[in-house]
Amino acid sequence: MALGHLQRFRVVLVALRERLEVAARGRAHYRDVFDRRVGEERTASCAVVLADLARFCHAADTTHVVGDSHGSAQLEGRRQVWLRIQGFLCMTDEQLARLNEQALRGEIE
Repeated sequence: MALGHLQRFRVVLVALRERLEVAARGRAHYRDVFDRRVGEERTASCAVVLADLARFCHAADTTHVVGDSHGSAQLEGRRQVWLRIQGFLCMTDEQLARLNEQALRGEIE
């Protein structure tokens, strides 16, 4: 009986580790595409694309369209894309390490 629990625990642990590795790789990929730098500055292309996406995705604006729930939903979907990109770009090594610790404690689903 205990062996069954141990095997399930190992399967869960492996799955959590895989999710964290995906997050780490995802962070690297997002940074490679959206955060290319020359020294401390983003390349001009990255800056232009991020500015365009920020505008298009309503990063700093409301997504509410008065009297149009479908329009609001569409703009909110765009905003979610912006937030995902920013989440990967802004994720620190410490945050990634915390995710790892939470996964090891079984706190991440």
